[in-house]
Amino acid sequence: MKTVKPISPASKHPIQRAIAFVMLVALLPVFAVLFVFVKLDTRGPFIFKQKRPGYMGQTFTAFKIRSMSMGSERTTRLGVTQSDPLITRVGWILRATKLDEIPQLMNIIKGEMCFVGPRPIPVALDRELRSLIPGFELRYTVPPGITSLAQICVNDNGLNEHLEHDWRDRFEAEVHYTRMRCAWYDLCVIAMTVMYIIRKVVLR
Repeated sequence: MKTVKPISPASKHPIQRAIAFVMLVALLPVFAVLFVFVKLDTRGPFIFKQKRPGYMGQTFTAFKIRSMSMGSERTTRLGVTQSDPLITRVGWILRATKLDEIPQLMNIIKGEMCFVGPRPIPVALDRELRSLIPGFELRYTVPPGITSLAQICVNDNGLNEHLEHDWRDRFEAEVHYTRMRCAWYDLCVIAMTVMYIIRKVVLR
């Protein structure tokens, strides 16, 4: 019997997809400027692509502006801290301002993501966290997002012996979101994300 793949709720959000399309077109000049700066800063492709689990665990190709040195994903499969030397000079600014996430507007247009939802993570990190945190797969019952409550609850990634503790806190926020998600919740998370970015840049 042929297995029918579940349709992501993101594909049912025409308003979000339309907004993402308008934003992507409006931000084309920004893309052009960022392209020049990234290319002057380091070698390699401008867009970083990586397979990541999304809604119901289905993998998709997530897009980002490359903010790290070429080949760094082989040694940073479980994440990086803000001070990691593999992050380029321009890359730090991109990460602090979340400008590196702009290409994920294309993922929203394709119906693979929403503006708000659990952040899509690398397959290796997902596999590690599933073994450490019971019920971790609950985060995949909603589409992944460009921003999330969990993302703005922590200031930096916890690695090594801090990985589990860090992600238990994030997962708690993600569980709250999956149970309470609504349009107003999304708007609040977006507003909090803007404040988080401003605070992060100002206090740098």
